[in-house]
Amino acid sequence: MSKKIPSPEEVRQIFFEVYNSFYRKWINKNMPFDAEKMLQEAHELNSKYDCDLCRYMLTDLIICIQEYRRRVSGE
Repeated sequence: MSKKIPSPEEVRQIFFEVYNSFYRKWINKNMPFDAEKMLQEAHELNSKYDCDLCRYMLTDLIICIQEYRRRVSGE
């Protein structure tokens, strides 16, 4: 099984979309947090790009978002 290696343009799109469309949306403490919806969006991005780069970025950012949300909510 060969792993998909994203093209330079796909790398740019992955970084842009994962940061601007996903991370910035879910890190915003004024946005109501819905873990199920966040994970669905992550799954959609992962399916769209289907490469390790995107998977690893999403996984790490979900951990960051969840930890940040816990801290700002006082849990």
